[in-house]
Amino acid sequence: MPYADKQSELSARKWRRIRAYVLAQTTACGICGKPANAVDGPLNSVDHIVPISRGGALYDLENLRGCHLRCNQSRGADARPPKVDRIITSRNW
Repeated sequence: MPYADKQSELSARKWRRIRAYVLAQTTACGICGKPANAVDGPLNSVDHIVPISRGGALYDLENLRGCHLRCNQSRGADARPPKVDRIITSRNW
């Protein structure tokens, strides 16, 4: 793939390395919470929790999570906080 300059090529290499690392560490989609399987598809996309367009860091591992491509595309540049599981308490009120 031709790049406009050396800096673009270095940035693309850095992103590929970080993307591969994030996907290797991910066992479930960071958006829907489902694992990679034949039904939901592979975890083949990396989502910026705070979108770059809203000031999120491009390469910060704390701002990245692996996810299904379908989930990432449906989310777009929505900057809602990540989904949190319901907290279960020991008391039934």
